[in-house]
Amino acid sequence: MAFHFYTERRLVVLTGLKAKNLLELLEHLRTVSGSSIFYHTHQQYLNDNGNRLRECPPGDEFHFCKSKSFIMHTGLIAHDLRDFIARLPHVTNTSTYYHFFESRLRLERPTNDFSMWLAGLGETELAEAIDRLDPYIMTLDELRQQIFALCSRRLAES
Repeated sequence: MAFHFYTERRLVVLTGLKAKNLLELLEHLRTVSGSSIFYHTHQQYLNDNGNRLRECPPGDEFHFCKSKSFIMHTGLIAHDLRDFIARLPHVTNTSTYYHFFESRLRLERPTNDFSMWLAGLGETELAEAIDRLDPYIMTLDELRQQIFALCSRRLAES
């Protein structure tokens, strides 16, 4: 089973929805698509601010957008762990983001694509180690370097 590296390009789509206060924002949050929530943020929490509503000045309303993704094959394919390690230095940040974040957040998979593929190869410990990486405390370059280091260590052990 080969791993195919993909990348994506996004088109921003205006939804026509806007909110001038927190109540309108909350109402729209209940109805907008997941791609709209994803476009704006995937790690933000709305705090209860009581009944204090403050209108924003006209023209400063929050405009809901959503993203439309176009997924493209990069031409990179890995057939085994050695191939995977050889391809990682050529993987872009956009591709890393797609395989690490998109699979969980937008595609609602239980883990990232790298870990899913490695687990399918029987590399469950390596898959779990990659799954435990916290991508919010490092850059995408650092994330890819961490994945590379974990995979290289595993290959050296075998």
